[in-house]
Amino acid sequence: MHYYYFELDILKRKVIIYDSDFDFFHDDFILSESKAAHFSFDKIINLIDDYSHKTYKLEIKDIYKFMLQNIIEGKKINSEIEKQYLSLRLKCMDNIFAQIFIDILFNEYEYNRDGLVHLGIVKSLKNAATKEYFEGSKEQIKSIYDNLNISMNDLMYVSENGFINTINNHKFISQCFHINIDDRKMVTLYSLNESFEVFKNVFCGNIEIAGLKVNICNHCHKRFFEKRLSDYCNSKECQKAKDKAANRLKKAKWKEDPYNKVKNKFNGYVDKQANVLKENGIAEEEIEEFKTFGKKIKIDVKMEVDTYGDTSMPLPSEIEKYINEQKNIVMQKRNEILLRHGIIMTRGRPRKK
Repeated sequence: MHYYYFELDILKRKVIIYDSDFDFFHDDFILSESKAAHFSFDKIINLIDDYSHKTYKLEIKDIYKFMLQNIIEGKKINSEIEKQYLSLRLKCMDNIFAQIFIDILFNEYEYNRDGLVHLGIVKSLKNAATKEYFEGSKEQIKSIYDNLNISMNDLMYVSENGFINTINNHKFISQCFHINIDDRKMVTLYSLNESFEVFKNVFCGNIEIAGLKVNICNHCHKRFFEKRLSDYCNSKECQKAKDKAANRLKKAKWKEDPYNKVKNKFNGYVDKQANVLKENGIAEEEIEEFKTFGKKIKIDVKMEVDTYGDTSMPLPSEIEKYINEQKNIVMQKRNEILLRHGIIMTRGRPRKK
């Protein structure tokens, strides 16, 4: 048997769900941290989305119908139902909501099945009292299924609408209880053994108290909670993607900046003259000397342009004139090297090979 209870830690944005072999009113009831499953608020959203997009709902409905059809058969637990339950439970292991749904439904089936077998009712449906008991068992199973199904649909609905709950939460306060769990005293717990209604209202109420909003991550496309609008969740992979996107944006802005365009254009001009030397077979040492010379010119131009970039003022004509003068100096330096190697004549005409 499986009975579920949950605790909510708003400071850590965490939901803790406990699984017990006995219900709260049983003498052997006990909860332990070792049997607790911890879920972040973000994980809760992902689990609800997972439930919405997968076939859990249809598969649970199938086994529910199977339970109703087989409640009057002679065996204590119909072996096919048990096999189907165990198979579906295994499939639901990654989704706590689907797991709770199927476990609580099977609990109710098993409880009513035991009662019918114990009273020998399954062997005879001839008298009215027997039929009434049987119909009552079916209604109890149906009631649990309907409560779980409707409340899960409500939970998916409020999830789609950003966890804004329109129901007043104060009426659910009486449904909690306090218990000592291991070394922690007076832990506030809520039951998950009949529906997800209490979970929905407690969760939504705490989301509202914390002022959390639902965001969608641009990288993993999963939804997550944050107090402010955010494009990326807190996972390492998504934060890495955020940094890359920020760097790409920074580089794009840098390239589009009018002052950087002027500097890049001048730097490209200097680099082009170094390539001319290389194309004409000038030795690597001389080319490196030219690059060192050009680097100093680049720095001078950058400093002049940045003076205006810091003030966001447009570049005056004096700066354009200064840049043209620096281009001429670079060109003159390049020509001196080519002239020294006889590649160009004093009038600038290339030597005949």
